[in-house]
Amino acid sequence: MNPKVQQVANSNVDIKELPKFKAGDTITVNYKIKEGNKERVQPYQGVVIKRTGKGSTLSLIHI
Repeated sequence: MNPKVQQVANSNVDIKELPKFKAGDTITVNYKIKEGNKERVQPYQGVVIKRTGKGSTLSLIHI
């Protein structure tokens, strides 16, 4: 990845420590949903099929 693009990606995302997991694990991800003045947390649970990237560019493919 272009170093300038990587710098922008890292500066705009809060990097958090993730627990160790791999393909085949079931995970729950909490999304913050904003609807007008209201805000709620929507959990999503799925099985990890593949992990790509690392750090702030980590992507998960899940069902």
